[in-house]
Amino acid sequence: MPNNPFQEWLAVQEYKKSRFAFLAEWMALFGVAWFFWSVMFTAAPGSVPPGLAATLLSILYATCIVYGRVLRVTGCAKCHSPLPFMRKEIGRRHMPDQEQCVEVQYGGEEWGEEMIQVYCRLCRTDIVTYRCRQCDQIWEEKVELPGSGYKLVRRIDPRN
Repeated sequence: MPNNPFQEWLAVQEYKKSRFAFLAEWMALFGVAWFFWSVMFTAAPGSVPPGLAATLLSILYATCIVYGRVLRVTGCAKCHSPLPFMRKEIGRRHMPDQEQCVEVQYGGEEWGEEMIQVYCRLCRTDIVTYRCRQCDQIWEEKVELPGSGYKLVRRIDPRN
């Protein structure tokens, strides 16, 4: 399969109006980084308390990783403002759902068996109209989100 279910769930959450996905990702990265740097700074002597240094470095690390994705999903496409959450959704048009199919081939002539499986899913397509809060530009973007998971449609045995 092209994507795992968690990646599809994360893509859907990014394009919703909730900021929870970014906050959850930032907190998870902060926790892992804080644990790593607190262990590293505890072993190293220094004048700065290890907890403070680990906290500051973990904040910087988590912010740098999440910031690019936040800006890509919430930034202005026209003025390229470096501030996130500058665009506001002012309209949405739903386009007809499309079916997306993937063929997966197993085996081969070397093993004496060959089988092709066809998986399909629905893709939801919306045309979203945004307005920048800083420069008042209006633009449209096409957003494609998975409407369902992949389901096995057909198995093909080329020998039959």
